[in-house]
Amino acid sequence: MNPYSNIRKVPLDYNGIQSSAYAIQYEESMDKWNEVGVVSNNYMLIENKEVAAIAEHISEGSAFDWQDDRTFFNGKKYFKTMIAKGELGQVENGDPIGLGIGFWNSYDGSTSFRFRMFVYNLVCTNGMMTKKFFSGLNFKHVLGSSNDYEEEIIKAISIINDSDKDVNEFINAANNLVRTVDIDKLADIRYNHIQNVPTTTWGQVVDQFLSDDKRYKQKTGWDLLNSATDVLWHADKPNVAKFETNQIITDGLLDWAQAQA
Repeated sequence: MNPYSNIRKVPLDYNGIQSSAYAIQYEESMDKWNEVGVVSNNYMLIENKEVAAIAEHISEGSAFDWQDDRTFFNGKKYFKTMIAKGELGQVENGDPIGLGIGFWNSYDGSTSFRFRMFVYNLVCTNGMMTKKFFSGLNFKHVLGSSNDYEEEIIKAISIINDSDKDVNEFINAANNLVRTVDIDKLADIRYNHIQNVPTTTWGQVVDQFLSDDKRYKQKTGWDLLNSATDVLWHADKPNVAKFETNQIITDGLLDWAQAQA
């Protein structure tokens, strides 16, 4: 689906009686509109193309050189990521770490317009989402509020430019993962640190981790994290739930590693 197709907010009514709710309609093709959500009358519709323009503004205003990575859209939810050129440090096993930024939006009110930072393992460009080490911000999404977003854009640029400490703290925490994970540790991780991860997803992660893939030959916690982020980041059919599960596993594994240190 084209994430930048036309979108509109229209009032709902029945037999001339207008509802307090509004429908969000997406133009799937010429003059063919589909309803993708129902929102309150004070919901301010932000088009994905405006989010993309703000992402470009933020990236150009920062101290890094960025390129587009992934764009996801299912008609309701939108997610765009960018990757900074160059490495910012290395994990103990030599894997280079890079910086990433992501922008969320939705047409059904399920996800706020927001900005978050994360990191990449540059060996495989696996994005590693984490709330533990990186901050972000939400953009105002209510009718009547300022929608030029100048204040938020300035804050986002500042967050990016001041990210050195956060990246170093992530790398230090990731170094604790460079240790062998046996069956007992795997069980501890599963049942005490990432217990909310769906069983099917966990099965895919462990299947890859235990495979003969040379990328995971050391069978460390870092290998397990990369197995997870590879499954979730490079999925054939990505969705918002996979990005959220990515964050749960990343933060859960880093918490486990720090408890072992």
